[in-house]
Amino acid sequence: MRRSLFLLLSSLVVVISCGEPTREGDPGPELGESTAPLSAVFSGTVLSSTGTPVVGARVTINGAVRTTSSTGTYTLSVADSPSGYRIDVRHPQFGIINEFRTAGALGQVYRMNRTSLSTAVFNPAGGPQTQFVTDPSTGIRVYLPFFGGLRTMSGATAQSPIRVFITPLDATNMPGDFTARSLTGERVRLETLGAVTVMAMDSANQPLFVAPGLSFHLEIPIPSSLGDRTLPCARTPPSTCPITAWKFNRTTGEWIERQAQVGLSGNTTVISVTVPLGDTPDPMEGIGTWNADVEIRGPAACTIIEYSSDTPPSCFPIQTKFSQVTSLGTTQSATKAIGATDPFVILYNLRPNADVDLSFSLKTGSCADNLEITSVPAPATGYPQYTATGGTTRVTSGAGALVPGYPLDPDGNPVDLLDIVNGDHPCGAVVTVRSPPTP
Repeated sequence: MRRSLFLLLSSLVVVISCGEPTREGDPGPELGESTAPLSAVFSGTVLSSTGTPVVGARVTINGAVRTTSSTGTYTLSVADSPSGYRIDVRHPQFGIINEFRTAGALGQVYRMNRTSLSTAVFNPAGGPQTQFVTDPSTGIRVYLPFFGGLRTMSGATAQSPIRVFITPLDATNMPGDFTARSLTGERVRLETLGAVTVMAMDSANQPLFVAPGLSFHLEIPIPSSLGDRTLPCARTPPSTCPITAWKFNRTTGEWIERQAQVGLSGNTTVISVTVPLGDTPDPMEGIGTWNADVEIRGPAACTIIEYSSDTPPSCFPIQTKFSQVTSLGTTQSATKAIGATDPFVILYNLRPNADVDLSFSLKTGSCADNLEITSVPAPATGYPQYTATGGTTRVTSGAGALVPGYPLDPDGNPVDLLDIVNGDHPCGAVVTVRSPPTP
């Protein structure tokens, strides 16, 4: 049996099941309507970070597409998939969301961060010169060949003015789960030094791309939230943690290493990319989502959090926060509200044999007062700790006998609830969270 599953690494990823592909823009069936054969049903609302509906967001699940309604809602059903479901939510004026689920999910709420908008006005006859636009909140700087170097999907030269949408990303809001493919095809995990999504559009709202053979440059300040930004391992030759460039693949949810020149200038990572000849652009990607990361080879660890079924629905959502110090000495963290229909969370792509800090916040009163946090193996000395609003614990991630990516059961399928109940999973620790009703 497969029930709601929510996954998390430094970005949180979710999972559930029922459906068939539908046409883009079609509002879709009501949940009570027959759509034979139903396999995996997904529904939800896409909001901005301030809570307003995002109209016209494109929701793609395993290739089936829906656009959100005037209230930001969507309903979509797709064929059953034992290997899970890749959910991609995007809108040119907002940062992308991309996550994995093992089953369908109803009533999900996605909050998208708005991009910053810069407009470049130029003389198209000026030649393939480069100029830059800047995100004022982070200092991210994007250099594009505005003067004749940007093309539409048809190959036509872009016309002025050009709008550039920049979405800064860090470990808390990056798409995917830090699973990546190196240039050699090896599956690795990443530790980020900052990332950005860049979309350029012309006056006719057509997505634009850098012409093959030309270059663009990204300057990404290392986010202060990552802590120590000196990174001596990358600055002192020979580098023990070389920084490389990665581009996000929305279909697989992986970061793909790309040929690029990457370096550090102070606390800023500089990426220079030359678009290969014959490169085929993706109209949904735009310039793309790029990441300046250190690749970590070898095994990764995972930890499971179970939410006990005897916890009253009124005690949900439970705010769950995860954090772990990376091998670079920076801190990766994420927070997610867990609903009553989400029986477990998997933290994966973790640093092996390292502390994982978890905190749980519930409604004050009996929900918080009755909170019990247990774990196998036992938690660190002095844990768990309880407060008036919840509790915290610290566990060890385990030996890390995994390749990077979502953990698999002995049959090679993504770990689901039945696997957890039967113990058929490779994760090094299991944490159980319950708040039984007062007798």
